[in-house]
Amino acid sequence: MQSGKKDIVYLPKHDMLVEDFFIELMKAFDLHNIEYRRLEENKDFWLRDFMPIQLSKDELLMYRYFPSYLKNHKYIHTVSDPEKVYLETKLEMNVNRTDLVIDGGNVLLGKDYLIMTDRVLSENPDMSEQAVRTELMRAFRVPEVIFIPVMPYDMFGHTDGLIRTVSGCKLALADLQDTKYIKKIKKILDANGFEYEMIPDNVHTNFYPISAWGVYTNYLELSNFVIVPEFNCEDDEMARIIIEELYNKPAIGVNADKVCGFGGVINCCTWNIYQ
Repeated sequence: MQSGKKDIVYLPKHDMLVEDFFIELMKAFDLHNIEYRRLEENKDFWLRDFMPIQLSKDELLMYRYFPSYLKNHKYIHTVSDPEKVYLETKLEMNVNRTDLVIDGGNVLLGKDYLIMTDRVLSENPDMSEQAVRTELMRAFRVPEVIFIPVMPYDMFGHTDGLIRTVSGCKLALADLQDTKYIKKIKKILDANGFEYEMIPDNVHTNFYPISAWGVYTNYLELSNFVIVPEFNCEDDEMARIIIEELYNKPAIGVNADKVCGFGGVINCCTWNIYQ
């Protein structure tokens, strides 16, 4: 996204579990004149996972949202209806559709490439890898689709806590302590001509399996700002400075301790469009 575009950030409805975090996030938005709106029709607060993906100024892509990790009877009630939530926004954009089962947190869309973890393959078991790849190329209008392995012990299979676009072939990559896994990712990125900047990451210190504590790469990139999660730890300032220099725009830190324990951070629980 380029400077000069207008962002609108959507936030989930009031939820006592995480409202303290959203109060802090809205304070930061108000301070920097970032436009935001709250929704009411979502069933959980991870908007990024099920809301449509913006392809251009006036086009969105809607997909089937029913990830395997929510099929357990404990979580089935949290599956939101993306069509219903989107209608609530009253946006007048062209909506394209694909029948693929996709999780929005597993979409890293660049100008001419798409990077996803291979979870998208297991989520569409009736299709061959080539068929999934072909449909992704059609739906996202990109000439290249790159699959990377899911991070060990990651039940969600997302990319947005691991790798983010910066510009062109430049990426931000989480500096994971799992050196064997991160070497695999670097090898794939190197083979496809990408450059990458390492971002601090402390997810290895988590005792709770789904916690996203220390996942700085789950920031929210806007046209004129980057909203960076903070965790009251020594890497907060270093991560913020690296991200600010990487994107060449102000990086605003927001404490994410009150939301990260549920499995995600700032990018996960917001949905933004640019106009």
